[in-house]
Amino acid sequence: MKRPQQQIVNDAGERQMRSIFEPLGWAVRKFEKDNGIDFDIEVFDNFKSAGVFFKVQLKSSEGTRYSRSKEFISQQLEIPNAEYLCREVRLPVVLIHADVKDQRTFWYAPLLMSHELQEIIARKNRNSITLRMPTANELPLTIDKLVETITQVEQILASRLIISTPVPTFVASIDHYVDPDELTREFQDKGDFIKLIQAHRLSQTGDHSQAIDKARRVFSNSESSVLSKFNALLTIEAAELMAAMVNQDPQQNYYRIKLATGRQLKQLTRKGPRLLKFHAIVIWETAKLERLAHRYHGLLLNWVAHKNKDNVIWKAQLVFERTAVYRQILAKYNQCIRLANYATRVRGGADIPRLLMRIVDPIARFIGNLESERLNELADQYSASALQICKLAAAMAVADKDDEGLFTVATKALMTKHAPKGDAVDFARATIDEISDEGTKRKTQELVDRVIRSYRGEKLQGPVKTTYRQIYENMATALGVNLGNPNDPISELVQIGIADLDPSRILVNCEHIFVTIGAQGIVADLLDMPTVGHKILHCDLHEYAIQGLSLDGVYDNFKKKYCNSCPDCSPRPSSWQYSDEWQQKENQRHVEYMKRFAERTGIREPDGKS
Repeated sequence: MKRPQQQIVNDAGERQMRSIFEPLGWAVRKFEKDNGIDFDIEVFDNFKSAGVFFKVQLKSSEGTRYSRSKEFISQQLEIPNAEYLCREVRLPVVLIHADVKDQRTFWYAPLLMSHELQEIIARKNRNSITLRMPTANELPLTIDKLVETITQVEQILASRLIISTPVPTFVASIDHYVDPDELTREFQDKGDFIKLIQAHRLSQTGDHSQAIDKARRVFSNSESSVLSKFNALLTIEAAELMAAMVNQDPQQNYYRIKLATGRQLKQLTRKGPRLLKFHAIVIWETAKLERLAHRYHGLLLNWVAHKNKDNVIWKAQLVFERTAVYRQILAKYNQCIRLANYATRVRGGADIPRLLMRIVDPIARFIGNLESERLNELADQYSASALQICKLAAAMAVADKDDEGLFTVATKALMTKHAPKGDAVDFARATIDEISDEGTKRKTQELVDRVIRSYRGEKLQGPVKTTYRQIYENMATALGVNLGNPNDPISELVQIGIADLDPSRILVNCEHIFVTIGAQGIVADLLDMPTVGHKILHCDLHEYAIQGLSLDGVYDNFKKKYCNSCPDCSPRPSSWQYSDEWQQKENQRHVEYMKRFAERTGIREPDGKS
């Protein structure tokens, strides 16, 4: 009687699997009945049971199908078998494939892909499905990852059991065995954590308002723990910052969001715990550092706008004000350095590396300003100091095996020196080597390479760039203008000027419309923003003109008086776009027209601007 070939292959696969687990001291027990499970394995540590069990379905082959990239193998499963693995199991099950020809063994946890598998199973006219088992999950190299995955599957199964158990049965089963108050707190914490994960995902998909609402419900819940409320505030902060960047809000809103978060976190943690209190202090103080760096940046923009003008007193005032802010930055940054040093004594909590990067963010912007002023020696001193904070954070992340922390540190380190090579680049690349997760390492490498390429001068598409509107907002806030105050007349003037930087909404209505600058005041002069003053709307065909502060208000009057009854009104083509270059050509085209206008009205453009 001949022995079936597949039986020979199966026995070889079993020996191959046992040779991996049994030398570790793990117990491998074989099931004789064909019930979809082939083996039961118990994990032992130093000859003592670890209390970890999992089932194995073994697939052995001498013709394993590898993908062209060698990143995965294909394993076929009958539909009933697949349904059992992803729907019906009550204990962790691992699918193991033994390539007996090349002596390679791979594993896969079907339950972690149950949603995708069920979608495939639901498709009609299928007798089997093909799984892609990653070759990265090769044994024995990934034994630790296998154990971690089994633990994760066990938690999923336990959650399923709790969800499916009727409430009276669940309560009766734990009565007299579990402290109900402690159990309630545990469920509350885990439920809050799930809600915050959902909020984070909503924000990532662009639904920032829903994310903020979901996180606020956690923060407002009197039953939520201090830790849950703390994480809820950080989730709200992240969503608000993402929304502000997408909407191109005034850049002062960024540090205001962080200041508000720091203030609330300090209030929340005033009685502890100690680690969260430290986090709150760092967030609060770094937000104040960011506010100072933002003000310095705005004052520098004002200086650049006026350095070639004749207002000597105003230029001197800007220099003195900038020097005063510099001293405040130095004092606040030294305070933040002391906090960074203290961080080494409050170990034991997650996210310390990312927390320290809150110091690097604002000081990196300040370094960029120093570089633009050609204060290179001073900029290098701050760069070296900020890089030391990055190195401290990286050491903590390595000790905690925090790959996401290393990702943050590597990318932030490049901000400390805007150069394609040097200590910051060398450190970023060395940090990448410390990342163990291949996906995170690849993501970090791609971003680091992208930043370095941009430092070399390559023009790359990326995050939304600073607009003219944001530049003028920075200049105004640096001079103490509160753009969020609707009752401040100066704020109103600045808002009008910012809105009128782009007149395309008016110009698009007729190709004969032309805008020039009229009378200006001190605010327009201080900000070097002509649109803060009066604008004159012209019809260059019929030589009509109306002057006013707001282009929208001027156009409303202009339209009622002239356009609505004008047979020559001709909207610009849909392909037309406003630009500085287009405006300059229009200025040249209207030179003779403006001479006639000046002779007729006595109004001339200030400094020839339009």
